[in-house]
Amino acid sequence: MAGKRIIYTPDFKQFTRQHPGLIGKFLEAYKNNAEKADFEGASITKLRNLPGQYHRGLWQVKAEGYNFFVKEGKSQKNHDGYSQFICLQELSTIKNDKVDVIKPYFGFSGEKTSFLVVDFCDLPVLGWEDRSLVGRIREMWRKTKKLHKALYNFSNAAYSKLNIGDLHPENAFLDEKNRKIIVFDPRSVKYCEADCRW
Repeated sequence: MAGKRIIYTPDFKQFTRQHPGLIGKFLEAYKNNAEKADFEGASITKLRNLPGQYHRGLWQVKAEGYNFFVKEGKSQKNHDGYSQFICLQELSTIKNDKVDVIKPYFGFSGEKTSFLVVDFCDLPVLGWEDRSLVGRIREMWRKTKKLHKALYNFSNAAYSKLNIGDLHPENAFLDEKNRKIIVFDPRSVKYCEADCRW
């Protein structure tokens, strides 16, 4: 992939104006592999022990009413920060009362790395249940059967209408309180060598 690609929302532009120097502080913490950094009322925390084969690093950035999840990923045509930002925006056009799409704020893709900034979501992931607890899993599946079906239908619509895939339970938060699923890690299927459908 040649060159750099950057995309962001007006909200994120406003955020950077309200917090000048915070991006520089984040990049400093990133380069130094710091576990935590504070900057004028904002906090940057490196997250650990989260599954995933494509991310290189994960962070939480909190500052005055904002709570972001930052993912560093590989610079791949179909799964980099820039393309994932576009995918998330496109997915929000599919209407499904049981499935929401996490809000993107910033996407960047360079020669060797990429970053995606989205809303931080402190919810369990639908597909990360501990499979050793069989009884709990059966109960979880019973409770979420309709949500799994909603995600499956949403995933099929995304694939057929938008060429977007990878929308399976491992890439969806479970909001039990509101009986919804929030998808967060899509992939453009234009460049997929394998079938990216769920």
